[in-house]
Amino acid sequence: MKTEKKIFDFKFETKSFEEKTEKGLNIGIIKGYASTYNNIDKVDDIMKEGCFEDTLKEQSGTILKMLSNHSMWDVIGGFPVEEMKDDSKGLFVVGHINLDVAKGKETYALAKQGVINKMSIGFRVKEEEFIDDGKIRLIKKCDLFEISIVPFPANPEANILNVKTVVPYQNLSLADREREWDKTSALKRVRAFTDSEEEASKSYKKAFMWYDKENEENLTAYKLPIADVVNGQLKAIPRAIFAVAGALKGARGGVDIPQSDKQKIISSINKYYAKMRKEFDDDSIVSPFLNKNIDDFTELKEVENCLKDNGFSQKECKAIISKINSLKEKDVDDKKGLNQRDVDIDDEEQRDVVLQNELETQKKNLKISQEIKRLLLDYINKKKE
Repeated sequence: MKTEKKIFDFKFETKSFEEKTEKGLNIGIIKGYASTYNNIDKVDDIMKEGCFEDTLKEQSGTILKMLSNHSMWDVIGGFPVEEMKDDSKGLFVVGHINLDVAKGKETYALAKQGVINKMSIGFRVKEEEFIDDGKIRLIKKCDLFEISIVPFPANPEANILNVKTVVPYQNLSLADREREWDKTSALKRVRAFTDSEEEASKSYKKAFMWYDKENEENLTAYKLPIADVVNGQLKAIPRAIFAVAGALKGARGGVDIPQSDKQKIISSINKYYAKMRKEFDDDSIVSPFLNKNIDDFTELKEVENCLKDNGFSQKECKAIISKINSLKEKDVDDKKGLNQRDVDIDDEEQRDVVLQNELETQKKNLKISQEIKRLLLDYINKKKE
């Protein structure tokens, strides 16, 4: 009995990709119809409703292999049979892509982009019938043994539907730094302002940093609010941003969202921190997700690693470190000047002068340190824009 492959092209709606951890592995979730029923595909086959019943019974409790483009050497995840749903439309499946496998990570990224958006089944026919004077093959029963993620279609109907999502950086205007943050009251105002009293409007998401796009009309699908209505305008509330940052760091029990989504949210948080630092003219406003990497630096190698982690090339790293070195040289010169004055002075008046000079030098050194930090943060945030 020969093995057959069939591709179903059901338009890929990137509703919401979800990522989570399973047994210590990073997993990307996709959902959609691996096969659809009662439509003629490009090779004149019809998959009859119920043709996968035997597979679902016989393989209950197992995980069907997920391949990349039907390559048996490229197993990138699996489809738990217990999560499959056989309805009148087709076979709905939930795919678990292993993001710790290079090919899996690549496939998932392309799926989220919408470049790869088709599923194809590998199966063996158990029972078939030819209809319409032999022109059409009706597949009544088959054994399903793998499902692949593929770039090209044969049935005009199968796709990956579901891939949970981060709200893109909105660059909202900032409210006053000291404005109180009352989440419950703020949400009431946001719902009224965005005409979302009964269900979420398209603009409702602007007040949040994450939502479940599959249930985007449901008001409870939105998490991590950062905005309120101030003088008739939706504005980002600094204290709300601080609260979100704290939640992502684990405060108040943390937040239950995919790990990869957290990284994207952190990117937006970093931008808001940079915006606050600039608008409030306060260099002490530094994202806690960058602070750890910068405040603890003791050598330039750590700076270089930080830059690389944020997407800078080797050439860009060298240019930035060269700039930092020029600032550090000023710092060294100041310290040399201080050491030359650090002598025993009997005269009280002269000692006061030296102490005053030392204080001014320390202030200048602090300013240089802040300048280096600000330079590095600005480079990183510009890179993320």
